Amino acid sequence: MTSHSGISDLVVGQLGPTGSFSIDNSLPFVDCPLPYVHEEEIVAALALSPSDTSPGIDEVTYPFIWWLRKKWPDQFDDMVRRAIDSDHSRFHCAEAVLIPKAAEPRYDVVKSWRMIVLLSTFAKLLERIILRRLVMSLELGETQFGSWEKCDTHDAMANVLELL
Repeated sequence: MTSHSGISDLVVGQLGPTGSFSIDNSLPFVDCPLPYVHEEEIVAALALSPSDTSPGIDEVTYPFIWWLRKKWPDQFDDMVRRAIDSDHSRFHCAEAVLIPKAAEPRYDVVKSWRMIVLLSTFAKLLERIILRRLVMSLELGETQFGSWEKCDTHDAMANVLELL
């Protein structure tokens, strides 16, 4: 079992009792429509999108999405609004990929692998719009550093040292 697919099957087999993942669908869907998405929000979300990343699971790149927005801005904005207002889960296709860690010598152990999830590029754009709205509406307090831009562990440690 030295092939990549054989090792992947082994790892997936160790992740769950049946070798697959299950999703709890017993929770009810809560329909929570967002207020109108303005052109400025779409443009800001696109401006934060990187140009040098790999395409998403749908093979769509950010430069292509930028081109669509530039070519047909009204239609693109309407598509974003409709996706956010309606069942936008159709844009949330994803693929989980197992990547072996170079520093780990044993590939028959789950911790020797790292899982990455490839998302649809359009779904990332929708999530970025929603995330910006959440960040603006949340009050996380002075001791929350993980969710703030340009704040990290160093800021948290400085805060702890200041308290000491």
